[in-house]
Order: sequence, then structure tokens, then C-alpha cells
Amino acid sequence: MTRTTRTPPRKGWSYSAGSRGVNRVRAFRHPKTGGLYLEWSAPDTEGVARVRRQPLPGASQDEARAAADRLAVDLLTRPSPLAPAVPSSIRERLTLGTLLDTYNGEADPNRTTKSHNERAAALFVACWGRDRLVTSLAPADVETYIRARRAGTVAPNGRVGQAVRDRVLEEDLTYLRTVIRWATRKRKDADGRWLLEVDPLGDAVAIPRERDPRRTFLPAKEVAAMLTKAKETDRRVWLAMVLCRETGRRLNSVRQLRWADIDHEAGTITWQGERQKNGQTRVTPMTDTLRHTLKDEQRARGTIGETWLFPSAKGDGPITREVFYKGWATIRTALDLKMTGAAFHAFRRELASDLATAPLAVVAELGGWKHPEVALKVYQAPNLDQQRDVLAKREQYRRRA
Repeated sequence: MTRTTRTPPRKGWSYSAGSRGVNRVRAFRHPKTGGLYLEWSAPDTEGVARVRRQPLPGASQDEARAAADRLAVDLLTRPSPLAPAVPSSIRERLTLGTLLDTYNGEADPNRTTKSHNERAAALFVACWGRDRLVTSLAPADVETYIRARRAGTVAPNGRVGQAVRDRVLEEDLTYLRTVIRWATRKRKDADGRWLLEVDPLGDAVAIPRERDPRRTFLPAKEVAAMLTKAKETDRRVWLAMVLCRETGRRLNSVRQLRWADIDHEAGTITWQGERQKNGQTRVTPMTDTLRHTLKDEQRARGTIGETWLFPSAKGDGPITREVFYKGWATIRTALDLKMTGAAFHAFRRELASDLATAPLAVVAELGGWKHPEVALKVYQAPNLDQQRDVLAKREQYRRRA
């Protein structure tokens, strides 16, 4: 009778590397002996899958974790009668630099994230090397990247020493995961094979999440002062502020508006899908304040049709976001206001919070959120007055009861 090795109950410390059913390796502390082991499944010489177990005498948990990562990579890249069969394309020399360049050049559908993706790609290359084989990446490499970014030893534009919050790490690693999944599910080579047959990082990478993200709101007095100053010094920034505040839309959507998108008679704005982050075309109503502002502005300029609301000096498109951010900073400096992480995006939070009692579907439609729950979880923050109103209604309900 053939004896088989049972997997011990999942108690105590354990760590998994690789992808389930392909190159999954588990490092664990045995609940009875207290020793550390590696465990994985691989076919024997007859092709029958067997559970393999290797003791790690004297090893620490960190050493066991690193050993699991190395073995998971070996199971992908090293042909062996004890390793699972993998396609030959896995062993091709696809480097990190080639993969990132291919994705950024072909697959990135969103122009608003292009600059971030290029910056994140440069950081991964700086940390791991441009010629690093993608199949050799392991969760331990991701941990190295996280530590380097938190310590500021890897930073964009040579800003060494600048540490980052978990939100930045989340964006970087989400981009990396998107690239690898694209290579395993959507992009094929000239022979019709996936660029990557298997995700080398598997499900073992835990992406950091911001526990207490900063959601900055601007006081009404500051906004009023900034609008007055902007109207006196830079009408482009002033008009952008009015549009962002009245519509709750992103600055990137606002700056790419054309006068043809404004319907004064119907009192609506058409947000063209090709210029939106979510790719969706939507028509939303204007407030009376915005309607009168745009009508006066168009009459003063004498422009119609496909003309940009914010044309560049060269006339080849709308002005860049940097112009608005620079103008924003100049206005706050002139008013002696403290610089915060909030800029035009604070108006987006203001819209979601002002409409906290409105139907969520309506809020998402107005603000351009593809998934309504994002407005609820990320943007809405009911103020004290709204909370007091709810408590007052509760008191009324109690008295009636």
C-alpha cells in the first residue's frame, strides 16, 4: 500500500508562493514538531502528482519565505521530472524592460494614467533591473520594492529620500499586476502564445492599502477667496475652478471640453467618452450658476463649435494640467493660504458629500463615477450639519414612536 503524505492542518504560521495548480509552494511551521517545512505538488517520473515536503532545519521564517519564493521560480523555469510541465514559452527570455515597454506602448488605454505608468515602470526597472527575467520575479522582490519606496531609496526624478504613503504603493503595484495579467490573458506573441503563460507572482503579493487615507476638503471661505483672486489674475484657472466645483468632474475632463459640448438651450454638458477616465459618454445638466457663467464667457470670447474652452497658445489642443496646478499654487501663495494635498479634486469630494442624501446612482451619473460605490466609499464624507440633520430626524421619529 502506497503511503501518502497528508497536508497538516493550517494552524500557525504559513506562507504561500506561486500560483495554485502550477507552481504553488507553501512554507509552514509544523503544528506538532514546530519545525519549518516547504511543501509543493509535482509529478513523479510516471507523471503522477505527489505532495513533496522538505524540512528546513534551523531556518527562520524569513529564510523559509525566501526559500519558498526561490522554489516557486524554479518550478516554472527549470525542466525537471519532479516539476510540473510548463510550455516552452515560459522559458523564453522576456525581460522586465521589454514587458513594461510593450504594455505602455500598446495596451494602456487611458491617457490620464500614462504619466504614472511610465513613472512606475522606471521605478521597477531602477529597483530590479531592466534585464531582469519576468519569470524570475517573486513576492520577495515586491517586498524589496515596498521597503525601498518607503525608505525613499527608490524615488522618481532622482528625489532620493522622499518616502511614500501606502496609497502610492497601491497604485504602483496595481499597475504591475495589471501588466502581468495583460501578458498572461490578452497579449500573444507572433506564434499565438501568451507573452507569459503563468503569473510569476501568483496570489501571494499583498498590495498595501491606506488605512486612513487623506480626504482633503477646502473651507468655503478659502474657495470664495480663491475664486475672487483667480478671476482677477487668471481667468482660465477661475473658469476651471467654477466648472470643477459646479459639476464635480475631474480637471482632466473639464480642460478637454469644447464649446460644442455645451448646450445652452437644454442647459446640459456632454462629456465625450474618449476624454473621460471611464471612457463613458454622459450628458449632465448644468446649475444656473454654471449656465450663466459659460454663456457670458462664450459671448465675451466670441467662440463657437469645436473650439476648446481652454485652448493652448499653439492652438493644437487644450492647455495642460500643469498650467492649472501652477495657477492654483500661485493663487494660494498670493492669499497666504497653506498648501495642502487638495487641488481641483477637492471639488469632486465636495459634490459627493453635498449630495450624500441623494440616490447614489444620481450622484455617480453627475460626477462621472463608473462604479457608484466608489463615490460612497472614497469621496463622500458627510459634514457635521448633515449629521445633525439626520440625528434631528431620529429624535423626531423617537417622539412619534
